[in-house]
Amino acid sequence: MASFVLQAVAAYGVVGVLIGAAFAFYGVSRVDHAATGGPFGFRLMIWPASAALWPYIAFRWLRAARGNA
Repeated sequence: MASFVLQAVAAYGVVGVLIGAAFAFYGVSRVDHAATGGPFGFRLMIWPASAALWPYIAFRWLRAARGNA
């Protein structure tokens, strides 16, 4: 059971890092137009939170892509 939990947490983390990076460096300007042209340091600062909250970030990003933001 513990092995399963650790694998689930690891999978969540890996997916979070990938989606967080993609969002921080590519998608944030599509969700929040005020972030357009944000400096590299800003994008580095939002990456950890985007990785931790990736399910919510992915939901918002998909809504923005559909035009329902």
